[in-house]
Amino acid sequence: MGDAVSRAVRLLGATKGPSGRSTVVFDRRMATALLSIVSSALSGRRWPRAARSFAGRVGEQVGHPGLTLVDDPTDPRAYGAAAYDAEGLACRRNALIEGGVLRGFLYDTVSASRAGVASTGSAVRGGYAGTPGPGAVP
Repeated sequence: MGDAVSRAVRLLGATKGPSGRSTVVFDRRMATALLSIVSSALSGRRWPRAARSFAGRVGEQVGHPGLTLVDDPTDPRAYGAAAYDAEGLACRRNALIEGGVLRGFLYDTVSASRAGVASTGSAVRGGYAGTPGPGAVP
């Protein structure tokens, strides 16, 4: 409760800022929520119908040139680091957005087949009894 109170108190006396471009720094929770939304949109499970904001835009500028978003389950610093995905395929580094340019989506075997591409070795499970689906490393 203390965290919620301190966050609310910071807003006391807040006013709307002027319109224009500005630098934004997100706290940990907001950054996590934002990345969750973006990674969900880049999941092959949503291709092509639900990822409307990215559908058909591979190779196009979708963000700031300084933006790079990578899913790398082979990075030992990642909480969910693994050599193999939930389907037993070798995991690999997948560049999703590089220099603001959309490079691709995350696919498991089923979503890759539907999209007519190869799996990116990105199958994850919600639990031991769940079925695999494409997703990013936690």
